[in-house]
Amino acid sequence: MADPHHAGVELHELSIVVLSHNRRDELMQNLASLCDLHLSAGAELIVVDNDSTDGTRDALAKLGARVPSVRIIYADRNLGVAGGRNTGWAAASRQLILNLDDDTRIDHASVRALCDAARRAPTAGIFTPKVLHATSGECQNGYGDDMTEPSNFHGACHLVRAEVWHKVGIIDEECRFGGEELDYTIRARCLGYRTVFIPGIRVRHNSLPRAGTLGQWRRRQWAYNFSRILFKHFPRRYAATFLVRYLLAQSVSAASDGDFAVIPSLVYHSMAGMVNGRRGHTPMPHEALAFFTDSRLMPDFGNRPLFDKLFGKFTKKASQPSH
Repeated sequence: MADPHHAGVELHELSIVVLSHNRRDELMQNLASLCDLHLSAGAELIVVDNDSTDGTRDALAKLGARVPSVRIIYADRNLGVAGGRNTGWAAASRQLILNLDDDTRIDHASVRALCDAARRAPTAGIFTPKVLHATSGECQNGYGDDMTEPSNFHGACHLVRAEVWHKVGIIDEECRFGGEELDYTIRARCLGYRTVFIPGIRVRHNSLPRAGTLGQWRRRQWAYNFSRILFKHFPRRYAATFLVRYLLAQSVSAASDGDFAVIPSLVYHSMAGMVNGRRGHTPMPHEALAFFTDSRLMPDFGNRPLFDKLFGKFTKKASQPSH
């Protein structure tokens, strides 16, 4: 619902980019609200459909006929998360870009609050709200209850300055699933752009569990991508330490789901990621390295020692480094 206190406020500096793939009902429900914001407040609205086959394209065509000012981009193949977002970012023409998954539900007040946060923090480049599961209410990015600077952002909803896109460059499209947020946060930080988590702004994300072969594919993608990103950015000793911790955590997670068969393939895919990451390695500036190697930094990507993860030695106060 729109915030009555902000009725009539214009958002001409904002582009909203929605990434879509085979979630027609979720998408159209969300677009009804976003179209209202587009028409009433002047926000640019762009939908990138990643080659949906569930009737989404027919529904989008009908929407486009009703609201021709909405820009709809039909990809001729599934570009993945990174490729789809890059397509949307390239089409955006405003100073701020709000990125949403098709199953992310955000109200008008939260859109404005994210834009207000960007105005109040001109040196920050990426803003991420608290993301809660639409049904269970479970927090999906547990960075704490205070405004902080995390190691990455939640891809389901984040605001990026257009200048970050122009200076940092495109999202790494080899990250077809998983790891693109960490990679982009690192690259942005290396150029002086902070990522800010704002827990007072909350959105709903109706993500669904993935089981069976799709769940295994995702685990393997995560292993490959995170390994590649670690060795792409960090010195070998840090990257290797982080990777071992990450693989242990993923193996425990797979075992807890009864998916023991996928564990050997996680090692194989992480080794492939390590080789490719070193091929594109770029040394990280000292300030950025100090930030990302701090063991208190959240969320964990392997930087948090296993002992502390197992025995909970972190306090709420110490969950974020002071930089």
